[in-house]
Amino acid sequence: MAFQSQAQSLLHYAAISIPFALAGYSFGFSQNAVPCLYDVSATISIPAFAQMYRLGAIANVPGQIFVTLATAYLTWVSPANSPQRTAWGVAAAAMTLVSAWTPTVMLGNINRLKEIGGSKAEMEKSDANLEHRQRLQRWVKQNMVRTACYLVAGFAGLKALN
Repeated sequence: MAFQSQAQSLLHYAAISIPFALAGYSFGFSQNAVPCLYDVSATISIPAFAQMYRLGAIANVPGQIFVTLATAYLTWVSPANSPQRTAWGVAAAAMTLVSAWTPTVMLGNINRLKEIGGSKAEMEKSDANLEHRQRLQRWVKQNMVRTACYLVAGFAGLKALN
């Protein structure tokens, strides 16, 4: 029983701290990295964005999956109709929203950026009409929604500890 209690405590702390780390990581890209690419040629900005996106997925996806499962589990094991169950449920819902938001809302924009980056003619066209800039700006706004969801999950986890 002591091991189960310790394991659950570890799960609590991971399910709280990881969303805050993901929020900071996500916010950093939206606030500091991607906006630096707005005024750069598509031949530079799109490959740079693609690299950041790949590395971001490597960092975010495992943490996102872990926290989604952890918060769902903590919701399930919390006493019925308790404030803890509600808070963990909110955290699980926020993390699930990130998993739904990315493919349903963001993926079309990301795929178009990849399309532009895959063709020299498309990149030249994008340099002329600034489509890549508009799409990068859209990605930043959409990524802020993910950042907000991570923060909701983290704060809901903190609330569950009270």
